[in-house]
Amino acid sequence: MNTIYTLGYQASTPEAVKRYVADLDALLVDIRHAPFSRDPRWAGSSIRNWLGSIRYVHCPGYGNLNYRNSGPVALFDPAAAVRHLRPLLERQSLILLCVCGNAETCHRKVAAEHLSIMTGAPIFHLSGKPASSQPETA
Repeated sequence: MNTIYTLGYQASTPEAVKRYVADLDALLVDIRHAPFSRDPRWAGSSIRNWLGSIRYVHCPGYGNLNYRNSGPVALFDPAAAVRHLRPLLERQSLILLCVCGNAETCHRKVAAEHLSIMTGAPIFHLSGKPASSQPETA
């Protein structure tokens, strides 16, 4: 099984994300409930444009229904997310993307742990910039 990486784009740049995707030979999986951002660089359509549809996919099943801080993490449809991502993870590593800078307080940690339990894949949390630090083990 390949590796599940997580990344928060808040402290990152499109160039850094592209570098991670290339260096890790990974698929970027946008796990925001809706792939929109006030910063147009981070809209799902923009990410797809600069990465290409082969390297980007949106997975709403791992979106957080409480993304506006209205409660604890509530994944939209984790079973559907696993059905969608398991075959992709069997072929290559995945980078679960959300806005939050801190993996410990982001729903991407919950999503990664769920996917790891369901597939046995290891998890690594990435920093915002590839050159600044090594992945941290979950």
